[in-house]
Amino acid sequence: MLCHLYPKLKDALPVKILRWFLDSVWYPVLIAAIMTLSNVFSLELITFWVYLGFGFFAALFCDDMRAIIPIACCGYMTISGNNNPASNPEGSVFYQPYFYVQFLFILIVTGILLFGRLAFELILFPSRRKPFPMLAIGFCALGVAFMLGGAFSGYYGLKTAFFGFAEICALALLYFYFYYTVHWEGIKKGYLASVFLAIGLGIAVEILYLYVSQDVIINGTIHRPLLFTGWGMYNNIGCVMAICVPAPLYFAATQKHGWIFSILSSVFMLAVVLTQSRGSILFGAATYALGAVYAVIKSKGADRWANFSVFAALLVALIVVAIVFKERIDILFGSWPESTLDPNGRLPTYVEGWNQFKEAPVFGVGFYECHGFRWGSLSQDAFLPARYHNTYVQILASCGAVGIVAYLFHRVQTLLLAFRRPTVEKTFLLLMAFSMILMSLVDCHFFNFGPGILYAVLLVGAEGADRRDFGPRGKRKTKRKSDISEKISAR
Repeated sequence: MLCHLYPKLKDALPVKILRWFLDSVWYPVLIAAIMTLSNVFSLELITFWVYLGFGFFAALFCDDMRAIIPIACCGYMTISGNNNPASNPEGSVFYQPYFYVQFLFILIVTGILLFGRLAFELILFPSRRKPFPMLAIGFCALGVAFMLGGAFSGYYGLKTAFFGFAEICALALLYFYFYYTVHWEGIKKGYLASVFLAIGLGIAVEILYLYVSQDVIINGTIHRPLLFTGWGMYNNIGCVMAICVPAPLYFAATQKHGWIFSILSSVFMLAVVLTQSRGSILFGAATYALGAVYAVIKSKGADRWANFSVFAALLVALIVVAIVFKERIDILFGSWPESTLDPNGRLPTYVEGWNQFKEAPVFGVGFYECHGFRWGSLSQDAFLPARYHNTYVQILASCGAVGIVAYLFHRVQTLLLAFRRPTVEKTFLLLMAFSMILMSLVDCHFFNFGPGILYAVLLVGAEGADRRDFGPRGKRKTKRKSDISEKISAR
């Protein structure tokens, strides 16, 4: 912003160095590393100030707001188990006056910076208002359906309308914000993949830390309820880890010596297995397999054979380990059969959701009339309601036919984005979003705020890559003859 008004600021050495760093691949690595350190060592307040510092510089001195993307993705995963307000209300710093005064100040300044930069972009660069965001209508329809959930059913009220508003903000607010404040035409290919690769590394470290600090393995068996951090339990951790699995595969498909990233993606998949989240393992493995096949197909020459060799060797090793160490594996994952036979499983909740839909088929019964069950330790008056652990059941029960039509329209729009002019980068970004959609068939990730933020970033990244590669009118950009001649003459 300031560099646009005063171009000479770009030449100031401190500004020049920071602008370069925030545009480099090392910046998202640093943001993810800070996230992990905050989670492990309970450094939330320091982390929020550091994140604010980067955001302040980006808003005032950078050409666009791409530097906010890693912060937006990592922010909610900085919370440590010691400071979780729900599990540790007495010891959490979130209840300390010195903390929430500073935290409130950080939120206010952040809001001023973000919306100030948005106004700057829209006023000074009116061309950025066009074309209209591809997914805008679907998101708007979904938001209206969420906020009308329970209308005319007798259960409708301000609380359920506000929760619907909060839900659509998590899913769509950053989609619109980054659409208008990031100059996607100048984003390097693979930028978002590098962000999610860095996040995957950070979450993998958090998982290992939990195994060490919480003594998760007892008598040779993994006790997954001990896999609990300040921002979620094992299902939440598994969801984020599974979303990150395809990120290294993008580089496996596009980079020389990409087999290194094939190995890294396999390590990410192992981290998903360690979370003991069954839905994350099932659908994470599905997207891992799809991404691996696509990476082999899209890589070239010796790199293709190297990638194929890595996956083939891993498959053989997996089969051998499964046969040779079957008894030890059965003991290690011994809690699975126990949880599978749990009478409080998913099926009763789905039946309950269907009954709720039949009670109010047009607009549903809203988000707070989940009769008959409460998951976890949520109190009856908690802002987060009990949820049905399936996107379709949740929408039918809470928003009725109006909600499911809006959701299907949104889903059709995302499929059009995926299959219209596919590229390697866009395919992997949408594969990561697709993994969250699949996991939400057996869990409530689509209605959790954190994964919703990641979902929004992945969708706007895919649409931004489309805009960069093909332009606003949808035609693949080609270099003009004059440009090529200039390069030749320059040599």
